[in-house]
Amino acid sequence: PGGGWFKDVIFIDHGVHPALEAFLGEFHGPFSMALHGFTTLPFFLAMAGVGLAYFFYMVAPGIPATIQRTLKPLHALLENKY
Repeated sequence: PGGGWFKDVIFIDHGVHPALEAFLGEFHGPFSMALHGFTTLPFFLAMAGVGLAYFFYMVAPGIPATIQRTLKPLHALLENKY
């Protein structure tokens, strides 16, 4: 029960939209697309941000205060939401 509920929800008529047919050779399924996400630059930048946050606040908590003092005008600008 319910196995075919969304079967034909999205249907693309290739006669009306022939450009989309060119993408069929590039799309290998949702699982492959999800796995590909782990090999892209935004994923690695996000992981670098998590790692840097951990380092700054758990390993070396004095560094953020030093950066704040060094970049005091920029910090004031961002803190006051200008």
